[in-house]
Amino acid sequence: MSLALNGLLLASLGAPSHNSAFSLWSEDSFLSIASKGSALSIGSVGSFASIGSIGSAGSAFSVGSAASVGSVLSAASAGSILASAVQFGMVGLGITILMISGEFDLSVASVYSLCPLVMASLWIDHGFNVFMALGFALTFALGIGLLNGLATLLLGIPSFIITLATALFWAGVSLNLTGGYPISFFGHRR
Repeated sequence: MSLALNGLLLASLGAPSHNSAFSLWSEDSFLSIASKGSALSIGSVGSFASIGSIGSAGSAFSVGSAASVGSVLSAASAGSILASAVQFGMVGLGITILMISGEFDLSVASVYSLCPLVMASLWIDHGFNVFMALGFALTFALGIGLLNGLATLLLGIPSFIITLATALFWAGVSLNLTGGYPISFFGHRR
């Protein structure tokens, strides 16, 4: 796929154009480029049809499942889905900015799970005010991001490697903090 996109980019930037042809749709492929007997295609009609059939089967399964259980199509269910989607959307925005700049952050999942644990531990186990615990957890997440960024810039190590290492480290911290069990709150402090 990336080879095909690179070829498309080269063709559009003025690669040698003698004996070349460009078509948006041909008999066996869509968006194909052919130059001096060699052809480069982005996708075949067969793969396009298979993606469509998989999507159709998934849609049919989803509609059938939703129709069989009436509570799935309720306003409460839609609200619950949208409320949980906001969290992933916010994380996705941050990752999108990194991906656009050509960097990776593999520590997102570990930090995403560690910071609520830090907040819960400060609030429930150590008696902090809930807003102070939230502020500390957010500052902690910001510090982890700053650490990853500075390590990438100052050490010259690719962000993929730095964030992979910190992901494993913070996952270990989470496991050590909880002992593998959830932090529970039943209305009283220990």
